[in-house]
Amino acid sequence: MSSLSTSIFSSLAFSLGLLLGMATALPIHETTSASSHGDATLSTTAFSSKTEGSIRYILGKISELKQEICENHSMCRNGMVALEDNNLNFPQITEDGGCLPSGFNKETCLNTITTSLSEYQPYLNYLQENYNLNERTAIDIQTYFKVLIRILKQMENNADEITTPNPVKYDTLSKMLRSQNNWQMNTTFYLTLQSLERFLQYTVRAIRMM
Repeated sequence: MSSLSTSIFSSLAFSLGLLLGMATALPIHETTSASSHGDATLSTTAFSSKTEGSIRYILGKISELKQEICENHSMCRNGMVALEDNNLNFPQITEDGGCLPSGFNKETCLNTITTSLSEYQPYLNYLQENYNLNERTAIDIQTYFKVLIRILKQMENNADEITTPNPVKYDTLSKMLRSQNNWQMNTTFYLTLQSLERFLQYTVRAIRMM
């Protein structure tokens, strides 16, 4: 067990160091003056590249964990998982979020994405604290997820407008999650990953329009 913990800690430390380097190397804001138009283009390109790269990595880990949950808990046959989706309120990209082609607005979209991703945090905390089949992958998802939010915040002109999760709502959700039985817990793991996967796929499309 000690060897496994050491391995997980080493992997986490390496990943976190690499990702923090990525985040701090990213230009914080586009340059909007006409004389710096070329630099602005480079900044936007770097932002898109690093953001999409982080998302692709997370999506790969999500796919890996979803498959593992299905194989170990026999919950993905015949659409059984869908029956448990009613009590979970995951964020979604809607028309007024500024991320759809018909009404795209960069600042509004960035705020929507960053705020919505923050709302996934309680579910990912729950996953990391309770998922014991592949702790390293759960940690990787959480680590890259936090760095992704940091990268997105760096590109916002109005980062102060980001809505953070309501503490009361967060506490209520955490208590609900902790009260789940083993089947409900594994179902929540799967649905969290499935919802986050869809949200990140929409995010990639929105990033490409920025």
